[in-house]
Formats: sequence, C-alpha cells, structure tokens
Amino acid sequence: MVKAKLPPEHDFLVPFCAGREIHAQLCDVRLSQKDGKLWQQLGPGDTVEYFSHAWNAWSPAVVEGIAPDGSFDLDVQAGVPVSQLRLLDKHRFNALLVQELGPGDEAEYFDIARCEWQRARVLQHARAGSICLSVTFDQARPALYLHEEPWRVGSTEPGELVQVLLDGDIRLVRGEFLQDLAREGAALPRRQEAENAFTLSGRPALVSLPEVQQEAACPMAERQIDIVCVSHCWESCEHPDPCRFQLERLVAEPRALQSWYFIDYVSLFQLPRTECQQQCFEWAMCQVPLLFSHGGTRTLVIGERTPEQLFQERLDDVVGIVDESSGKLERVKVAQLTREGEGVGIWVPDLARKPASLPARSLHRC
Repeated sequence: MVKAKLPPEHDFLVPFCAGREIHAQLCDVRLSQKDGKLWQQLGPGDTVEYFSHAWNAWSPAVVEGIAPDGSFDLDVQAGVPVSQLRLLDKHRFNALLVQELGPGDEAEYFDIARCEWQRARVLQHARAGSICLSVTFDQARPALYLHEEPWRVGSTEPGELVQVLLDGDIRLVRGEFLQDLAREGAALPRRQEAENAFTLSGRPALVSLPEVQQEAACPMAERQIDIVCVSHCWESCEHPDPCRFQLERLVAEPRALQSWYFIDYVSLFQLPRTECQQQCFEWAMCQVPLLFSHGGTRTLVIGERTPEQLFQERLDDVVGIVDESSGKLERVKVAQLTREGEGVGIWVPDLARKPASLPARSLHRC
C-alpha cells in the first residue's frame, strides 16, 4: 500500500514515497487520463496513475481509501515480471497462459519482501515482459504449497522443479562461475555475497528463475544444461570448503560448464540472516529433499575430505567469513578456522527414490 498527498489546487502532479512496492522510489501521481473527476471527487475504487522513476513510466493504481490527513491509500504493484506470476489453477506455471492474462484477470505474484504468494488482479500490461497488478494484501496465500499439494517424490514435472526453487528462494550456481573461482584460487562465497557476483564473462553467478523455467520446459533429451545437486561435507564450522578441494572436484566434471549446481552454502541464505532470509531458509530446508529426488536433477555426492597434505599447504590461504556479531565480511586465514573432526554431509538424499532413468552420479559415496 502506498500513500499519495492530495495536491494543491490546480496542481496535478503529487510526489509520494512508495511503501510496500518492490521498487520503493520517489514517484509522481496524476489523475487517470480517462477519468474526468477532480481530486476532491476521488474515492475508493477510482483509478489514478503514478510515475515510477525506477521504470521511467506511468503506471495505474487503484484508490483504496482516503486517510484523515488527506492522503490517498493506493493499491498498486507495478511492473511485475511475468516470470514472478502464476495462475490460480493447476496450470499456474504455464508460461503461455500467463502471457494471456488481461485486465481484470486474477493471478498470484511472489512478494519477495514478505516471502509469500500474494493474490492480485491484473490492471494492464506494462513494459515488455511485465504486468501491472492491483494487490489485496489481506488475501495473501502461503508460499509453501507443500502442505496443500504434497509433492510426488521422484516427480519429473518441470513446473514442480521450478516451484521447489521458488518456494524456498533457492538459487542455482553457474558452473562457469565455479570454474572462475577455481582459476582465481578463491573459495565459495555465501549466498548473500553470491547475489552480487558475476562470472568473468559478465553473467550473474546465480541462475535466474526465468532461465530455470526455460530449461525445465524443454524435453529431457533436448536440454542443454544439467541441474546438479551436491551433497558434501563441511570441513570447517565457518566454511564448507576453505581449501577449495570440493570446488576443484566439481569443476573437473566433464560437463561443469553445462551445469547449474545446488550447493547449500551458495544456494541458500547463510548466517547471519534477516528475518525474511531465515524464513526462506527454513522453507528451503523442507524443499531440499524434493529437489534432490526430482527426476529433472542429478545428484553428486562428494564424501571425501581435503587430503591432509593439501590442507596443510593451504593454511595461509584466505577465506571470506562473515562475523555473526557485526555482520561484516572478514578475510581470515584457513588456519584460523575451526576445523571439523569428521565431515558429515549436510543432507545425503535417499538416492533410491530418484527415477532409475536419472541415476545419481557420485565422486565418492558417503
């Protein structure tokens, strides 16, 4: 919900600050060109427009109410990417049907700030690939459909794979990024830092949801990318792979460049987390078994620990660690980390549940 101040007489442009918008930019409001009413005549249900500097375009909004201070409550969600929308029925992730949404149609969009799906009504198509929505927050639906529609373990439905990633805000890591790290002698970053990281070629380190949707929609025989779930050992309390042993094993895989990886440290939010990130993490942990068991993914188990000789050789190597008390990223030597005595995989999937046509690959079985 956003608030817009009533303009001075004869002034049709009003600055206001967006509240619950994803893009909280200073904007301008104007009367809808199709509406001949004056500001003093506006009431709930009337349409106005606001100028979003984030998108450099006018977008429609619906007046929900008028506050005692003379400001308007505007119900608006502008420029939501189609990739973040879904329908309300079993075809919720059919990209073609989502594209056909028109004014007045109902849909849902994923509100990242609230970590849940919100019911909305389509106002109009905005710029290419996005839609303006009228959002009713008190009709929110939970992000987890796990309790409503239990997932079929070993499912091969591409929409379900995308849903698993979206529900837990799980991000896959490009094999290209892992190769760049290995070449530079750098350790894996946390999820929070990886969101702002790029490959040497300029691509984001983390794969976007639209990319996953596009690849998952292809028949298995036509897919160009492998989605690989990695089960591995944590070799220190602060970092799973400070000596880069596991990283180097991953990039040595024949199809590393043609793979997107689920690696818990990079794919899930790590400590310290915000409240929203903590919710996403908890939901993601409920979804991880489904991700490993899905027929559209492959499982890679790294049960080996860094050889002692290599560990000793890399004690002076530097790793980025976040101090939980200050929340600041610090660079410390491997020798300063708390080494785990016995490595245990964060979660070793029940490999027997994966369809036989898509066996798990293993460097070493835990």
